Amino acid sequence: MGELFGIVADRQLQWSVHFREDGHPRGYREEGWGVAALQGPAALTIKEAASRPDPATAAMLREGRALRGEAAIAYIRRWTHSASLANSHPFVRELGGREWAFAHNGNVADLMHAPGWEPARFRPVGSTDSEFAFCALLDRLAAARAGGAEAVPGPSSDGARALAELLGPLSQSIARHGMFNYLLATERCLVVFSSGEYGLYVLEMASVPTPMVLADEDWEMEIRGEGSLGPCIIAASNPMTDGPWQRMEGGEIIVAVDGRLAARRPPVAVVLRGRRPRRGQGAAP
Repeated sequence: MGELFGIVADRQLQWSVHFREDGHPRGYREEGWGVAALQGPAALTIKEAASRPDPATAAMLREGRALRGEAAIAYIRRWTHSASLANSHPFVRELGGREWAFAHNGNVADLMHAPGWEPARFRPVGSTDSEFAFCALLDRLAAARAGGAEAVPGPSSDGARALAELLGPLSQSIARHGMFNYLLATERCLVVFSSGEYGLYVLEMASVPTPMVLADEDWEMEIRGEGSLGPCIIAASNPMTDGPWQRMEGGEIIVAVDGRLAARRPPVAVVLRGRRPRRGQGAAP
């Protein structure tokens, strides 16, 4: 179980992260955090298997010295069964000459034992169901690319639509095994999939005055840039500022490119498992 944050804009932005010391509710135990900033095709990833960053890392994140890029995702992980760097989100892999960063909120442990989902080209480094599911998605993306599918987003919306049409059904298949909210970021692109009753929220902005501060009880983000930024899309586990946040449907997937909504695929009629436990109750990673 964890908290997700993602953003994509039409130009490079700078952002800082401040983890609140008293933000987590009683009964929860943080065991990992991570951020990934996409600068073109490359991902800068900073993560630890710890409840909070060490002082030097916290200062760097708060000042935003390292976090620059057109897209970014962040994650706080809770109630996990094996805290380690290998099990900490975001996970990153290369496909098609660019890096892809992934973070997941929920539990799809059944998938690890389901026939037909065995790892192929992409294999987990750690032991989480999250990384297993990420590898499963990339295996199928790689197979589609090998078959000639254009599933890499670019300046046009064609690649984004192809990506949504491919990942939508795959993600819903995985969501049959449990709650599967996730963010997937690559060059100039953010994919958001919402699963079950407790899903994700999305905010579309035509322009972003900077600095802009987003906050909830877990963390505070500050977005910076040269003057006002252009279009921007933000996804999060909970609304983090005033504005017309949209709660996604269970089974819905969106693909945003260059800060604009490029593709949206509504859910099909399948049963999605995974109610999100209320805060203070036990949860899976």
